Parts: sequence; C-alpha cells; structure tokens
Amino acid sequence: MEEFLRHYGLIAVYFGMALEGETVLVMAGFLASQGLLPRGEVFLCAVLGALTVDHLVFYAGRHATRFAWMKRALGVDQGPTTWRARLGESWPVFLMVRFIYGARSPYIFWLGTRGMKWLRFAARDVGPVLAWCFVWLFFGHAIGNLVLLLYGKIHHHQAFWIMVGMGVAALAIFAALAIRRHRRLKRPLPPEAPVAD
Repeated sequence: MEEFLRHYGLIAVYFGMALEGETVLVMAGFLASQGLLPRGEVFLCAVLGALTVDHLVFYAGRHATRFAWMKRALGVDQGPTTWRARLGESWPVFLMVRFIYGARSPYIFWLGTRGMKWLRFAARDVGPVLAWCFVWLFFGHAIGNLVLLLYGKIHHHQAFWIMVGMGVAALAIFAALAIRRHRRLKRPLPPEAPVAD
C-alpha cells in the first residue's frame, strides 16, 4: 500500500477534487499525518485540482450561453450588470459558497453564464480554494493525530481500513443530506392566500 500511495497518492488527490473533494481532502490529511503522503505536495495537488475543476465548470457555463435555447433556459440577462450581480461575485460570497455542500459547481457555472471576466473569476477563486483545502486537510490531519494519540503509530493495513471507514461515513452523511434536500424540494408549496380587493 505504501508503494501504491507513493506512486499514485498525489495523482488521486488531484483528480479526486472532481469527485467528493471534502472526503478526498480529509483522507489525504489523515494519510499525511501518518507519513504516508508528503504534506506540502498534498496541499499543492489539492489546490491545483480544485482550481482546475472550478475553471472547467466556469468555462462550461460561459460556452453554454452560445446556444439560444440554453440562454432562455438559464434566463441570461443581456442588460447591464446590476449591483446585486456584483455582490454575487464578491469574495465573501465565493468563500461562503465554497463551504456549502452542493452549491459550489452550480454557482461557478452561473458566474460563467453571466459573462464574468476570467481574470476577475481567477482572482476571486484562489483565496477561497486555499482556505477550503487548508481547512479540510487540517481536519483530516487532526483525525490522524487523534488516532496517534489514542493508539500510537498504526500499521499501513490499519490505515487502509480507517480510510475506508472514513470514506463510507462521509458518503453516508452526504447521501443523507442529498436525500433530505430532495424530499424538501418535493414537498408541495403551501396554497397562496387570497388577495383582498
């Protein structure tokens, strides 16, 4: 396993940003705490992977507006940019959306459809990506340090099963959140109150 992680671990972190980024980061932080992955390289690969995914989604949104039917479906406004749209492009919103599960990619796609300049997008995106990667890697690292404190140095096969357990737990949490959100969206809207004449 150690040989596998040495050859493919960083590649898995980079491409894992396109899947469940938070889960991959926590696992990578845990492995780094056990000395199975180099900390600095893990952080760099995670940041580069997250930025790559964000830019691909952003350009998908930009190119989606080339089709008239897509413009109508997205309700793209061709008028001047309002202050509300500018507020939606602000750095605090970028940071907030980064930590809301399921909101990141739709938000970035929406920015692409609204014709946001690439340089403005790149400048806004870097800081939140760095913070997001640091927080989740730190969380995984803290779990690893807690395991070390409680059980001492663990063997590599134990690290594998701990990783599997963390992955299953994370997927179960995300699935529960997705099911809850789906049920909430399927609920019928309350009837509108009659308007008085």
